[in-house]
Amino acid sequence: MNDERHVLTFKDDVNLKRGDKISPTLIDAIERSSSYVVIFSPNYADSDWCLDELVKILECSRKYERKVVPVFYGGVTPSHVRNRKGSYGDAFTEYEKKLPSKEMEAKLKTWTAALKQAANISGFDSLVTKYVNHSF
Repeated sequence: MNDERHVLTFKDDVNLKRGDKISPTLIDAIERSSSYVVIFSPNYADSDWCLDELVKILECSRKYERKVVPVFYGGVTPSHVRNRKGSYGDAFTEYEKKLPSKEMEAKLKTWTAALKQAANISGFDSLVTKYVNHSF
């Protein structure tokens, strides 16, 4: 029996422009994925696309019982993500300047909840974990 596992990545940022919504192709790719690896880098929260994708990933994870593996990279820790500290706090300060838009206010609440949820999932911290061998 061949037990070879394949990891296919999906990259949809080539034609995306600031302010565009997540493409239907990316939403479909998220919905069809069997597991998710989310890389929390210092600039992650600067991207509303990344935050919208995280919300969709967590929604699909709950709905279809799929595994999410967070990776905290570049000095970002689960605490930064969970508590909106460092660059994550800075990004949200910028988003808050766009208030009092009701839509932005709702997005901030949704994004904050998603970041907290993702940061509470056992994952990998690049400052602590040097080598990873993970089975799905």
